Amino acid sequence: ARLSSWRFLIMAYIEQNPLDGGLAWDPKSAWDAPIHIPISNRRHYHHWPGNRSPKSTNLFAIAGTGTAFDPTRRVLFSDLEDDAILAMEVADSKTHWMQPGDYDVATLLAASGRLGDTVKGLLSDRIHVLFADGEVWALSPDAPIDTVKPFFTITGAKAASREESL
Repeated sequence: ARLSSWRFLIMAYIEQNPLDGGLAWDPKSAWDAPIHIPISNRRHYHHWPGNRSPKSTNLFAIAGTGTAFDPTRRVLFSDLEDDAILAMEVADSKTHWMQPGDYDVATLLAASGRLGDTVKGLLSDRIHVLFADGEVWALSPDAPIDTVKPFFTITGAKAASREESL
């Protein structure tokens, strides 16, 4: 099982990171280990200011087989298609920003109906998604999830065009 989230592991590489100033951390220890308590109480970058739970995250990666965050193989940035969705916002996740927790691609691919039936955005009229090329798009929660599904996997994104589909 994973010890912490990718959100926590990248903190040492973010400008003005909370590890500045000598805060101790151990990437080989669990996210809720005693050594990490001072970090867990600090402001973080994966949180919308209007969130009712200031320590929970509003950003989930799309994780699972065939995604950029595939636990079965090492995925290089050069392996990604620009149109692959890497992450989406999440409202009221109740997942601490340091805790493992992301969207499961299998659940997303099995979903039907509207995107908003499966994914809850922070605002009622849009759901923000992050593509591999760094672009962030606001998708309608009324969009059929079947039009979004190809972009959740690397191979799906190779066969589809977000300009044409979304």
